Amino acid sequence: MYCSNPAKQYIEKRNLDNSILEIGYNSGQFHHGERKSEELISNALEVGLLLDKGLINNRTGEKGYSIFANKCIAFPLKNKENEIVSFYFRAIVENKNGKHFYLKNRSGIYPGYPKKETKKLILTEAIIDCASLLQIKEIQDEYSLVSCFGTNGLNDEILKAIEELKDLEEIIFCFDNDDAGRKAVKKYAEDFRDYKVTTVELPNKDVNETLQLHDEEIFIKLLQERKFIFSDENVSNNIISTQVIQTTEKESVLKTTKEEIVKNSKILNPTDFLHQKDLLKSLNQLIEKAGIIGEENSRLLLFLITISYLNKSPLHGIVQGSSGSGKTHIISRIADLMPQEDVLRFTRITESSLYNWGEFDLFQKIIIIEDLDGLKEDALYALREFISNQVLRSSVTIKDKKGNNKSKTEKVCKE
Repeated sequence: MYCSNPAKQYIEKRNLDNSILEIGYNSGQFHHGERKSEELISNALEVGLLLDKGLINNRTGEKGYSIFANKCIAFPLKNKENEIVSFYFRAIVENKNGKHFYLKNRSGIYPGYPKKETKKLILTEAIIDCASLLQIKEIQDEYSLVSCFGTNGLNDEILKAIEELKDLEEIIFCFDNDDAGRKAVKKYAEDFRDYKVTTVELPNKDVNETLQLHDEEIFIKLLQERKFIFSDENVSNNIISTQVIQTTEKESVLKTTKEEIVKNSKILNPTDFLHQKDLLKSLNQLIEKAGIIGEENSRLLLFLITISYLNKSPLHGIVQGSSGSGKTHIISRIADLMPQEDVLRFTRITESSLYNWGEFDLFQKIIIIEDLDGLKEDALYALREFISNQVLRSSVTIKDKKGNNKSKTEKVCKE
């Protein structure tokens, strides 16, 4: 891993910490040089790391082999004795054969068999999702984690390992936020009716994408707010009751009903809302309910900057951060809360584009420019002037009715 810059860059992009996690890299060179031996090649062929396709090395005349899962990061799968018995490989470059690879006769569990004293077990859909949670100490301390092998990958070995957990109380599904993930949770939950079964509702596509776009503290909050599928407990003002219903065939089936209780609630009119003592706190809570989880200070600040577009002297902001840190995501989500007819989103602007709008086309508009660093100097100059003076004035040449050149002042106003 440490000898491969592409592998290190990929790990960093996925916000995975190799100092905490067990992650390897298949460079395709493990059977060359001083490490090369007949025993190594024989073992690699046996487990499937090398593939014998009858190749001959043109330079040396020696027998050649195809590399299985070449240019992939590797995660170990372990048996009950915590021994590595297989690997999962994830491609870090485009591969015509796919992204996910397993050795033949796959066995083992990632990151390993859960501890015998486990009371709360988190099941993820993918290994990288499990690794994303595994590196968060608060989660490691309170939960055990096991990764499935996709939406159809809750296999017999994992099920048997779960059955052996005598102290297990709760199974928490943390699958992808898509139709396939939700259907898988619904299907597998039926296998665990003897336990409390809950699910984590992710704000993004999957666990790892959520980690890339938010601080890791978001998972603590999401776990605290997990939704119950089967339970007889009251959680977060939701009563989950289980009752037995007789079918026409006099068979008993479990039906879970969920009632949401709203106590002492009232709908405030806009004026009353704005006169609240803790207005900013209430605003921040509503922003969170709209789906912008975590980053409480950043989201509130961006919201306040954005709504100032109706003021005579609106505020402006620059969001800075490393690549993949979620800058575009949080800006877009805040902009989604505004009247969409007032929002203009640009990836870039050209040198003269701001001057070419109509006089009031940009009046009380929210302008979002995603790539500020990519703007040329003339475009930046026009933008700075527009921000400072709230107006752009340019002298242009036009032709009058007789075809003569004539100067004219054109304005683009923001206020």
